[in-house]
Amino acid sequence: MSRSTTRPIQVTIRSGAEVTCLFTNAFIPRGAISLAKITEGNTGTTSFQVTPVTGKPAHYVQIAVSSRIGVPVDAVHVGPTDATDHLRLGAHRIIEQHPHDIPAGGWTLTKVVCNGVDVPFAQGIVVTLTRSQPSARCVFTDTFTRTPPPEPPPEPPAPPPPEPLPRPDRTPTSRAHRTPTYPSPSTPRRRP
Repeated sequence: MSRSTTRPIQVTIRSGAEVTCLFTNAFIPRGAISLAKITEGNTGTTSFQVTPVTGKPAHYVQIAVSSRIGVPVDAVHVGPTDATDHLRLGAHRIIEQHPHDIPAGGWTLTKVVCNGVDVPFAQGIVVTLTRSQPSARCVFTDTFTRTPPPEPPPEPPAPPPPEPLPRPDRTPTSRAHRTPTYPSPSTPRRRP
């Protein structure tokens, strides 16, 4: 009897003999991750990368195009091999590529909710698919903050006041500054 799972098996039964064949199948459940995006303050395109934490390396890319602020939009796979509806059970890392910045602002990931529960998201998130919970739906929320216009440059400092002109010395130093003396009327005048 063959134990192969990839080829058909052949059993020869002799006349009058009885044969019992027992086939055992192992159910290997698959998991699924669906992603959605909410943008606040602006709209944009976001990509997600989903990779298994352990096991055979794989890389799945999903894209979400937000066209309405505050409304969740489902991410779609880029190609057929990027679908995340037949994943192996186990831990999967999800990393978001923020929408491309516009020169007048920037995006910040502000919230991630998976299956109704807030999830920490410092370096992406890890979702674990199990037999009891083989699927996850994660919604990422990004907020756009407009950069305020630059403040005008400060006024240049006022020029320093002009140096004061030197004050003339008030002590007499020349004839022009001497006070003339006149004889008093009571003093007799001398005649030559």
